[in-house]
Amino acid sequence: MSLFGWASAPLPGWFTQAFAATYRRKRLFVESAEAQLAVRAFANAASGPLVSDPERAVLEMLSEVGPRQSLSEARAIMEGAYSLREDMQVSW
Repeated sequence: MSLFGWASAPLPGWFTQAFAATYRRKRLFVESAEAQLAVRAFANAASGPLVSDPERAVLEMLSEVGPRQSLSEARAIMEGAYSLREDMQVSW
């Protein structure tokens, strides 16, 4: 699992012991931390962690192909991506 964020910081030890995760400070879009594109609180809970909509998550994954993500793994994930919305509109 790859997590993306705004600030450089290590993941807590308890988290990395429970989940195989990496954290990257990476920006794919011109946006502010307060107005991120296609991001919402997990389970629509006001205090929940922010998660990417499926379409943004695909772009984040594809940005890792080559240096950190294998093309064959990305292809396998994309073959099962039936829930992506082709008509998703984002205000730039």
